[in-house]
Amino acid sequence: MGSVFRAKHLKLGREVAVKFLSPEVAVDADARARFEHEARALALLDHPNIVRVYDFGVEEGESYLVMELVDGQDASKLVPVAPAEAVRIVKAVCQALSNAHQHGVIHRDIKPQNVMVSRAGEVKVTDFGIARVIRPDDSQAWRKTAAGVVAGTAGFMAPELLADGPVTFADDVYSTGALLRALLTGAAPVGELGTLSQAPRLEPIIRKAMAEQASARFASMNELSDALDDVSLLGLTTNPAVLPPDERLWVQAVAFVQAAAVGAVFWAGLLSLTPRVLLKNDLLPMTVFGTRNIDAEHVMTKARFEAGAVLSALIAVAAAMSVTALLRRHWRLERLDGPNPSGPLIESRYVLRLGVITLASYGLRVWAVDRGYVMGSAQGTSALSFLPFFGGLLLLIGVYFTLLTMLEATRRQRSLLREPKLWLGQGLALIPPIAEFIRTL
Repeated sequence: MGSVFRAKHLKLGREVAVKFLSPEVAVDADARARFEHEARALALLDHPNIVRVYDFGVEEGESYLVMELVDGQDASKLVPVAPAEAVRIVKAVCQALSNAHQHGVIHRDIKPQNVMVSRAGEVKVTDFGIARVIRPDDSQAWRKTAAGVVAGTAGFMAPELLADGPVTFADDVYSTGALLRALLTGAAPVGELGTLSQAPRLEPIIRKAMAEQASARFASMNELSDALDDVSLLGLTTNPAVLPPDERLWVQAVAFVQAAAVGAVFWAGLLSLTPRVLLKNDLLPMTVFGTRNIDAEHVMTKARFEAGAVLSALIAVAAAMSVTALLRRHWRLERLDGPNPSGPLIESRYVLRLGVITLASYGLRVWAVDRGYVMGSAQGTSALSFLPFFGGLLLLIGVYFTLLTMLEATRRQRSLLREPKLWLGQGLALIPPIAEFIRTL
């Protein structure tokens, strides 16, 4: 684009930076318009984290821009930086862009090369050459890039810009997330984000800021800045995939309520579908199915509406939905639901182990029945007679750990399709009830 010189402003008596268009670029009318565009965009802004503009003009055919001199270097010369320093730099960028957005200016090219860090540690955002100003009183030429022209830097541009989508404030949120990633890794922000062992709590923030859909990103630069404040308080080196013990207890309690609700629904269903002998006077209209008279006073029903069991199940489901909603709201308020889909869910292992134990207990019972070790009332009792109850209890525990896994997957935005142990464990646990159902046909 051009060259920047260190100079002394004779009237102001201060050192400044003077930016000139290079001769080969100056002949291009679009380049000159972009240069003027940067001056006008900077003139709208006055913030300690944005390079100030003092003057703009053309002298002897040379377009020039007089700006604040930052005695330092751009952030690309510093990478990779320590997590705390990266957070400090990005927070300053967030404050600068928040001010710019309040004035309708979208930077569109946030990257380490456009972030200056002075020797004193001051952070300044520069290069507003492709910024877009959203102001109704401006001309279309001032507000829009030419049709079909993609302006920005690969890796730091939001996906919708590459698809020639509309320019919004969410584009700067994406670029700032990419900036944080580049500062931490020292590499271009392309491809899958690996594990940030030096600052795992920043992973979900980067993933959310760089979400493919603009609606899934932070709603504003202030919200992104607040998220950085929160992780700074919690500690950058702690792992967000591992909840604190008290938070873990809340998740386990909600999963227990959900499992109880599932158990209540199954209990109501089994009770309603089990044949039962009732007094004819106890039958209510439209509540029974498959009736057969036994004698003058009794009738057998194949299925019926068990009011107590069904209402209990509905109450249990309502309670489960309520506590789940409260838990997810708590996650959102405490910023514990950030995306972190890279690591596997340890809860899936428990589901697999329970599936193996459930199938083994069923196999042991079948083996014991075939050999006559499970004795009925006429022959006395045996400890193995309790295996059916033990198997049912294992199924309920398996439901609990499955729901626990689903809650954790929701919190970390990890697809359950990436959990083969979960599906294998569920498959093994379902073999006994399916086999028993087939045997009863």
